[in-house]
Amino acid sequence: MLQGKVSGGLKSTFAGSAVPSTPGQRVARSARSTVCPKAIAEPPAKISPASPSLAGGNGSASSYATADISNKLKYQFGKSSASDVKDAYHGAAWSVRERLIDAFDKTHEHWKQQDPKFVYYLSAEFLMGRTLINAVYNLHLEGAYATALNQLGYDLEAVAEQERDASLGNGGLGRLAACFLDSMATLDLPGWGYGIRYKYGMFKQLVDGKGYQREVPDIWLTQGNPWEVARYEIKYKVGFGGKVEKKTVDGAEVSVWTPSEEVYAMAYDNPIPGYDTPTTSNLRLWDAQPLAEFDLTAFNAGDYDKAMAAKEKAEAISAVLYPNDSTPEGKELRLKQQYFFDVLTRFKAVHGSKWELLPDKACFQLNDTHPTIAVAELTRLLVDEEGLAWDKAWGIVTKCLNYTNHTVMPEALEKWPVKVMGKMLPRHMEIIEIINDGWTQWLEGHTQDKAAVEAMSIIHPNPWNKDEWLVNMAFLATVGGAHVNGVAAIHSEIVKNEILHDFYKIFPSKFQNKTN
Repeated sequence: MLQGKVSGGLKSTFAGSAVPSTPGQRVARSARSTVCPKAIAEPPAKISPASPSLAGGNGSASSYATADISNKLKYQFGKSSASDVKDAYHGAAWSVRERLIDAFDKTHEHWKQQDPKFVYYLSAEFLMGRTLINAVYNLHLEGAYATALNQLGYDLEAVAEQERDASLGNGGLGRLAACFLDSMATLDLPGWGYGIRYKYGMFKQLVDGKGYQREVPDIWLTQGNPWEVARYEIKYKVGFGGKVEKKTVDGAEVSVWTPSEEVYAMAYDNPIPGYDTPTTSNLRLWDAQPLAEFDLTAFNAGDYDKAMAAKEKAEAISAVLYPNDSTPEGKELRLKQQYFFDVLTRFKAVHGSKWELLPDKACFQLNDTHPTIAVAELTRLLVDEEGLAWDKAWGIVTKCLNYTNHTVMPEALEKWPVKVMGKMLPRHMEIIEIINDGWTQWLEGHTQDKAAVEAMSIIHPNPWNKDEWLVNMAFLATVGGAHVNGVAAIHSEIVKNEILHDFYKIFPSKFQNKTN
């Protein structure tokens, strides 16, 4: 089952760089720290809400806002005035959007000059709430826009109610992610969120005329999303399936992964304003798109389903939050979503191939187990794409990644069948096997308790199906990460004393508490 070979140096890596440093402080306005230590930069210069850069020219902020709302309706929507409260919302939203983009651009340029350590918050969910009211209050423009809308015959609160909640999360996990993004921006901490731009998001629960409960898609993008910026130029290929072959390059054996399926990941940026600060960070969401929109050959041959098959298959990846995984197809789709993250491009654009700087410049916070495939992906990128030796790459990985646990039940920890992982991400499965070999070998050198080694193995048999092997994603994140945290003091104690107790006994300094 475990085919990967581990060099002797990997054992020392587990004993060395995998041991975390001193825990950072709890996120708080006074602490200026977050889940990733030392990710601190001085904020950009303060911008007055009434200055030309924010208010847009001569006159008061409210007069400018009134004119700007009218201009947005005219030139964005072809309407001479707001005919109803929904029009008023769209005009106000597009006007405030410009203020956010101005602040975001200034923040981005400021951070480029400072080159601080950056937090990349990876999460399957971001429950952001409504942007309009949050943005005007954070930018201290609530008075200007309340007055402007009043002059147009509308109330700010009523206008804000027209906004659809972004269907990017459904509970505490998504709300925690949103709170951390807000907190990082407010504390002037350099950080971006990374997630998926779900088309349908969650499903709404309705009761039909016969009294039966049924689900319908929450199609939140029907009227567009004024808060996002489509980055058509930021598009990457993402591979799935295929095979891994061993080849000799410069006398060394290397693994070459040839995917059988590829899609594009296109970026959509969503500015996140801090409160009472010009710092505006970003939530980058990825949308899955086909390499080719339309198969004309199949269409001309009369195979209309095949003509659209690639498009439909690609778009399914970012269609629904938590697709049903009770079928093999559903499991594969959910695994595709979890791998759908880009993690290194921005670092390489600034620092090139100075990968030894990565732990000082980038921190990847994994919000629950959904994005923990990043452990294998970061390793793959450094080893396969950048040509680093395994031990050097693994030493970097274990200093860059941190894991937030959200469960209180060991049996609820996410696990993936090895067969599914091997089919969809064969090179990643191979890397996980190598990691697990190194981890269990290290454990065997430090304990005679074989049961303990088996209990902490990343790959283990399914207790309900002895013929099936599973990958424990929480164990992968714990072994591959620098820090592990719960989301409240009592929960962090449960993580240490129950959920991951065996790991805590070995690496107590890895475990800490973080909350928003």
